[in-house]
Amino acid sequence: MCFVSARKRDTRRAARGCGLCGNYPLPRAAATPAVTARPHNPGLVVEPDRDRLNRELLELLNELRVALPGVQVLVAFLLAIPFARGFATTTKFERNLYFGALASALVATVLLMAPSAYHRVLFRHHEKELLIRHANRFAIAGIAALGVSLAINLYFVSQYVFGGGLAAIVTVAFVALIAFLWFGLPVWIRLRQ
Repeated sequence: MCFVSARKRDTRRAARGCGLCGNYPLPRAAATPAVTARPHNPGLVVEPDRDRLNRELLELLNELRVALPGVQVLVAFLLAIPFARGFATTTKFERNLYFGALASALVATVLLMAPSAYHRVLFRHHEKELLIRHANRFAIAGIAALGVSLAINLYFVSQYVFGGGLAAIVTVAFVALIAFLWFGLPVWIRLRQ
């Protein structure tokens, strides 16, 4: 398209060519963005790869924004426990439980924050597909570490309140609930499709 016609923003004149300089617009090549087929969801509208990658990254980062504050609050509470009055009277087993809960919560924090750091380091390197694949793995591992920390915390508290037998039963039931809701149900739905 001629620069003069484009400046005037007259689309009809630009389509015909410029009367001032005689330049005529070149025919446009048909835009054919790369598209990924979705055989498991044939009813969905197919979207270009670029749009799909942008959407997937945005969804992943939004999910992490939901999970991360909870993990950070858990870490904050766990960091405060050793400074409480009664912590000095805990047994070695209870201190080991506490350390396991703290370590797994910190691992969950690192894993859930890793996709943001990874994105920042790879920004504008055109590696979004790789970033999403790795960030998804980091997020799943972070959620698993969070589940471990929650289970240890539950056992730690319920063992202190109710004793070892009931604490073990409650913790096993809680781990089963986490395993089903966080992993089992989504995998089952995925396999059914």
